[in-house]
Amino acid sequence: MKKLFKVLRKAVRDRAAERPEIEPPANSVRIDGKTCLVTGANSGLGKAVAIDLARRGGHVLMACRSGHPDAGEDVRAASGSDRVQMLCCAGDAGKRSGIYLHMLREKRPSDHATEPSNGARLWQASETLLRTQAPPSSDLAQRKPGAPASPPASGARRRL
Repeated sequence: MKKLFKVLRKAVRDRAAERPEIEPPANSVRIDGKTCLVTGANSGLGKAVAIDLARRGGHVLMACRSGHPDAGEDVRAASGSDRVQMLCCAGDAGKRSGIYLHMLREKRPSDHATEPSNGARLWQASETLLRTQAPPSSDLAQRKPGAPASPPASGARRRL
């Protein structure tokens, strides 16, 4: 645990100290007529990318697990675009863990990876690091412990 904390602390410090080398494109940059495939588009970075590309005029194909039909509506509403579609080819992919589509196999995650207490410990260590090491302007640096983002419900199994 101490080694994990040290590695995470260094990563956060490095990230906070770095200046971006590449400027993001101006909001005026358009991609009308382009088709964009975004993987993992139902949440997080993938969803943010899908929104931005749709806002810029792209025809966005959201590739993500099934069971997230509202994600497409979220992207449409946030981007103001109706050129958003949702490609999932494995209907039960959102209900199972350990599916590696690039290998076309299923592999059971290790017991260590699925142990809820390990996930909770990692979550707590990450929150502590972000609170103490993130730049002051970061929302995460100012979040009070346990609010509003919190780890999965006790007993929930998830892949780390």
